[in-house]
Amino acid sequence: LAASLKEHPESRIQVQVHTADGKNKTESKTISKVRADIVMNMLVTLGVNKDQISAKGMGLSNEDAAKAVANTVEVIVEK
Repeated sequence: LAASLKEHPESRIQVQVHTADGKNKTESKTISKVRADIVMNMLVTLGVNKDQISAKGMGLSNEDAAKAVANTVEVIVEK
């Protein structure tokens, strides 16, 4: 992923993390945001321009409960 983003500096992605690890929905959202930021920071450490990446904690939502239980990390290509 990092190599591809470096090859295509015009590309933009959003890292979305789902989790149900918190005691409630608010805590799960906070935990998922921290995890998304960690993925973003890892990509930056590997040389990707920070402007190419945004991070979003999805937490635990009713429509994505299976993703949250599985601690899913998704990469959404925005551009």
